[in-house]
Amino acid sequence: MCKLSGVKLASSPDQTHSLLLAGDMTLKAGQKNVLLFFSVGTILALNAFAAFQVLEGSSLLGGAILLFAVALSTITWQLYRAAENPVSYIIVFATLTLAIVCATYVLGIEALMWSYPAITSMFFVLPRISANLGGLFIAIPVSLLAQQQLGTEFALKIFAAHVFTIIMMNMMLGVIVDLHQQLIDQAVKDPLTGVFNRRQMDLSLHDVKSRYNRTAEPVSILIIDVDHFKQVNDKFGHAAGDNALKALVTIIQNNIRKTDQLFRMGGEEFLLLLWGTAGDSAINVANQLRLKIQGADLIENDRLTVSIGVNSLTQHQSVEQWLAGADEALYRAKHAGRNIVIDAERESIRPSDSTEVSD
Repeated sequence: MCKLSGVKLASSPDQTHSLLLAGDMTLKAGQKNVLLFFSVGTILALNAFAAFQVLEGSSLLGGAILLFAVALSTITWQLYRAAENPVSYIIVFATLTLAIVCATYVLGIEALMWSYPAITSMFFVLPRISANLGGLFIAIPVSLLAQQQLGTEFALKIFAAHVFTIIMMNMMLGVIVDLHQQLIDQAVKDPLTGVFNRRQMDLSLHDVKSRYNRTAEPVSILIIDVDHFKQVNDKFGHAAGDNALKALVTIIQNNIRKTDQLFRMGGEEFLLLLWGTAGDSAINVANQLRLKIQGADLIENDRLTVSIGVNSLTQHQSVEQWLAGADEALYRAKHAGRNIVIDAERESIRPSDSTEVSD
């Protein structure tokens, strides 16, 4: 998964963890108490049932249930204590699968009914591939045991029911993941342009500052403002203005690296975060973008230009000071005639408009 400022996004459907995104949960105090109470009750019941099976002469089933109880106890305690590297959920469900198969073998067909909630629960806490494999590891041996006890026809029905359960859980997972991604997009992205919004920008910049304090990796911000944008809206209408902003975002995104991040601060103002770039390099990037935008047909029968304020992060700066420096540089660019790049530390007037821009 890829992480952006505390918001985790699945990079692809195959990498989606689970319905509950297991492993990324932080339990609150009340949730911990409920988890502990429920788990202790379950573990005590499992231990009692395991002891009963051993006394009845079924050491195989008793031992399998006891293994599951131990695994469940371990993961419950580690979750309650917020352990950084808890025991894998796969171990818990492997022992659960063993217990269900042993129960079906020892107690008969009635025990296999527990296989359905077991399969369902796997999709709540395991990665999708592991949940699918776990479901099959339950379905196949249970169906084979059913075939020995009740015949082939009934075993095929049991297997089909298990496969149907797995398919339905995958469909549910797909729907929930899509909805989850939509909610994330609504929370962190600007609805018009599709770039990150101001809220996400604030979170990201604080993360960047923390990382810079640890690594001192060069990083800069560019505040990009469209010149005379109000006149565009007045002359061509807001729909044309919106289309121009979307086209502007496309130009910027086509001319930056995948590691760089673009945010809409509001209105016609954007912030570009440049990793591994500072000083003259950041100014050069800003000027290349300025010339690209100036030469593009963003609006019918007219040209748009941008003014850009640049500021490279330094050790003594806070996030607020970093932003304020870039904003002050943008202010100077506006008052110096617009269509200009100015650095917060020094004045950097645009090169000649005939300057060639590298791709």
